[in-house]
Amino acid sequence: MARSDLRRIRYGDGLHHPPNAQQPPSHFPAMIFPCGNDEPSARRRSSKQQTNSVRKRRSTRWGVLVPAVVLGWIPPLGAAADPDTRVALIAAGSGVSEPTARAARRLEDGRWEFQAAHANHVLAPREFVVWGAPRENVHAGQVVLRGGGVLVADWLRIDAIGIAIGVHPRSLAAEPIWRDAVLPRGEVAGLIVHSSADPASRDRVWNDLLEGERAQDEIRLDNGDRILGEIDDWTAPNGLRDGTTLRFKTEGEPLDIGWNRVEAVLFRGAPRTEPSNAAVVLGFRDGSLFRAESLAVDGPRIRLIGGGIELSADAESLWTNVCHVRSLVAPVRYLSDLESVGFKHIPMLNREWPFERDRSAARGRLRSKERGGPSSAPIDVWHEKGLGLHATSRVAYDVPDGAARLDASIGVDSGSGDEGSVIFRVYGETESGEFQLAFESPIVRAGEPPRPISVPLARFRRLALIADSADRLDIGDHADWLLARFVMAP
Repeated sequence: MARSDLRRIRYGDGLHHPPNAQQPPSHFPAMIFPCGNDEPSARRRSSKQQTNSVRKRRSTRWGVLVPAVVLGWIPPLGAAADPDTRVALIAAGSGVSEPTARAARRLEDGRWEFQAAHANHVLAPREFVVWGAPRENVHAGQVVLRGGGVLVADWLRIDAIGIAIGVHPRSLAAEPIWRDAVLPRGEVAGLIVHSSADPASRDRVWNDLLEGERAQDEIRLDNGDRILGEIDDWTAPNGLRDGTTLRFKTEGEPLDIGWNRVEAVLFRGAPRTEPSNAAVVLGFRDGSLFRAESLAVDGPRIRLIGGGIELSADAESLWTNVCHVRSLVAPVRYLSDLESVGFKHIPMLNREWPFERDRSAARGRLRSKERGGPSSAPIDVWHEKGLGLHATSRVAYDVPDGAARLDASIGVDSGSGDEGSVIFRVYGETESGEFQLAFESPIVRAGEPPRPISVPLARFRRLALIADSADRLDIGDHADWLLARFVMAP
């Protein structure tokens, strides 16, 4: 159905409404910027549960690429087959003339060197926002940390103290990064043993690992069964093989479960935010993602410390495998880390959608479809930070003191498949109370690469981000504001 067939009415709130919608208040400021937050936590949790039960599950697998906004779009490097050669760097300000890069490493003085095709760029942690994008590994076992990190490694032992990781003789890892280490049990959310080919299914497991408090350990089997109980000490120095079992206690009785039937292991405990002292997030080609508080050179090895975990890796192997660096001390404030001053969704029928922080509207990881070059097929990329909205909706934020601009990349989440078309708008409120349209996109359709935007904030004290339906009602209209952030003035 074309948009013209909807006969929808534009009211005074910046949103489009069906003809049978109730008339909202005509006072524009009250609609866009309510005095209080109209997103109660209980209602939000209920909406999340509803959203989680009936989402669409259509997407493809991920590669590595990130859109770049410095003062505009930075084109990727060529059309190489390896997506790692096409990642780009987002700098915190001007001064980097060629911010695309093929590799990155940390120098002894604490600065970062990004190796580009024609020149290398050396930046302090406060001078860049992000380089590259995390990878997703659907073929190897993963240790999921409570702060949101992931370590792709062979686990050799589980006991009351922790999880021992390393490389067993039968390891299938081509270039294992992490050697012997013991991860404190309290820092580990669980293990992903076998990943689903369906991104939506993987995201449900991911969300369950990182959200909610569990009083018992939980085993999830490949047939959907869930078993609650307690994991006994377990050792497999030669790795997981056919016939390898996990000893589990349920209702006080021992139970041996074959690892080949296990999809995931969820450890008891409470969720935890990322380490507050972390300085950088590092992503690796094998799918590992680690929030590091410090990096130290120890001879030919690098020691990484973060969230009560200490890792060691061969220095050359570590830097060869880095594909993502996100500075946590850059002069930016991500909208997903801030409290909104109001949210409103106008449902097409009767289903209400909340807005999501660092998740898509369907509660999956934020994923975009991006092109690696003129002759290469689009690849899927996932992003750590951003907002997910379902059209038609708006979310409002106070502009922090000292913020110079709003930067983001906008697109329809690739979980929508080939459906979805959205118009993105940004409204601003001036000090005098006047409301102005600061940005309006053309129709953004599913399958298109994200479009970078930059909105100057000098005259605004509040902003409203609006996602509006375009064609075919609101089917698949999952709008992503990727890496949405307030950039602070120098």
